[in-house]
Amino acid sequence: MVRSVALAFCAMASACGAFDPVVGPLNVPLDVSVGLDADTTRRDGAVDAGADGAASDGGESGGDAAPTLHEVRVGPGQRFAPEVLTLRVGDTVRWVWQASGHTVTSGSAGAADGKFCSVSDTNCGSAPSSPAGTVYEHRFDAAGVFPYFCRVHRGEGMTGELTVVP
Repeated sequence: MVRSVALAFCAMASACGAFDPVVGPLNVPLDVSVGLDADTTRRDGAVDAGADGAASDGGESGGDAAPTLHEVRVGPGQRFAPEVLTLRVGDTVRWVWQASGHTVTSGSAGAADGKFCSVSDTNCGSAPSSPAGTVYEHRFDAAGVFPYFCRVHRGEGMTGELTVVP
């Protein structure tokens, strides 16, 4: 549902900074609201102004940013796209397989650290590779730098890095 709402939002308002025709919008806010004419209450309790321009205590003037969904393409070509990504605490990364035979495994130098891995965050050191069309999501609730790799293609340079900022 998030994706269909985001696609409608991007099509109606041209509000997405990046759009990939295969996986759709990149860096789409999770709580996108389309066509609201009245004030709305966000999940954090703040009130956002509707079309009438009423005052808001959230948004760019000092309120907390809404969580964002970031998409990373897995393959083809033994790579993640983008390879490096910066996000905020509370954001979610969605990896979408465009080619078969890949993994998403947190850690570096080929050593899984167990922080996250496709497709279920379990058995990170031995989880099998996934086919094209697989989707894996992970929410990041702590700041830090999180390197990751494809267990099958790490030797060919298939690595990525997420920087999560407060």
